Amino acid sequence: MKLRTILSLTIMAICGGSNLMAQTNTFPSSGYVGVGTAAPLAQLEVRNGNILVKNLSNTTGESVPMIMQSLSFGPYTTFGTSINTFTESDGYNSYALQFLTQETYMQGLVEKMRISAAGNVGIGIDNPLHVLHLKKPQPTLNFEKTGVLNWTMGNIAGNDFYIRVDNAPNSPFMMESNTGNVGIGTAIPKEKLSVNGKIRAKEIKVELANWPDYVFEEGYQKLSLAEIEQFIKQNKHLPGVPAEIEQFIKQNKHLPGVPTAKQVEQEGVELGEMNKVLLKKIEELTLLLIEKDKELKKEKDENNARLNEIEKWIKNRK
Repeated sequence: MKLRTILSLTIMAICGGSNLMAQTNTFPSSGYVGVGTAAPLAQLEVRNGNILVKNLSNTTGESVPMIMQSLSFGPYTTFGTSINTFTESDGYNSYALQFLTQETYMQGLVEKMRISAAGNVGIGIDNPLHVLHLKKPQPTLNFEKTGVLNWTMGNIAGNDFYIRVDNAPNSPFMMESNTGNVGIGTAIPKEKLSVNGKIRAKEIKVELANWPDYVFEEGYQKLSLAEIEQFIKQNKHLPGVPAEIEQFIKQNKHLPGVPTAKQVEQEGVELGEMNKVLLKKIEELTLLLIEKDKELKKEKDENNARLNEIEKWIKNRK
């Protein structure tokens, strides 16, 4: 009696469940399958619900496919693409998402992108350390404005970083990894900042040592204008410049310490050092002019005194 009652209840439950499923689901022998809908619009449609893949043993390092794609013929069960769940830590229940693709039939599925449990996105790397982490032999990013420009940033050679516009290959922004030199408009920066073009600024500050205020110190030895003139006539170069480079001046037609036109064209001018040289000469010339002014005033006073004596002598003669 009890067994008959149990069987009756079981049959009623199955029939009732079947009627309930028939109202919300459709599982035909062919065609579309619907869960939560009697009119599915795809091979499998889940309406007003979710799909749960419950096959994870929760072991650190475990990767379990959730959605896979393969060819529609043959035994190619791993051919195509796959989205996997990856257990980063079973103790903390932290999970990542893996995105796998297959480039060729000989390679098989390979992870190309991962979203870590922390939300970092890695492309070409399975442990992204930043919000976006790229890893390739020459990782680059491209920003395309439809029909206008392509902005590309990343590695161009070695470990150097650059930003470049596709239709302006001679106007890149370049940072060398081994020197730290930065180039604007040049791919071969020779200094910490090399600019192939004009610079406009409100102010440029150059930090230098040994500014030539020592010219005004007591005991500073300077040559008179006459001595400088005589030195130049004899040595064919400015005083303070070694005499052995006289031949250099004759051959190169420029003063030592002053760059040639070719050097300026190729290397530029060191403004700070050049200003130091110019200021030193200006200060020396200022002191010389002060001395000359004193000499002229003394000479003028002496001439006036002589003129007064002559005028007195002439008056006395009358």
